[in-house]
Amino acid sequence: MIQPALQEAMAKKISAHVVKLPTSHVPQLSRPRQVAGAIFAAAVHQSK
Repeated sequence: MIQPALQEAMAKKISAHVVKLPTSHVPQLSRPRQVAGAIFAAAVHQSK
C-alpha cells in the first residue's frame, strides 16, 4: 500500500485531479456509485 501522504505528493507532482471519498479500504464496495461517477467523469474529460 502507498502511504496517503506519498500518494498525494505524487499526484501533486503530476498535477493530477484527485477525488477523495470517505470510504473503507475498498471504495468500490462501500461507495460504488461515487467511484463509478469519478471514473465516468475522468473518461468524459479525457475524451475531450
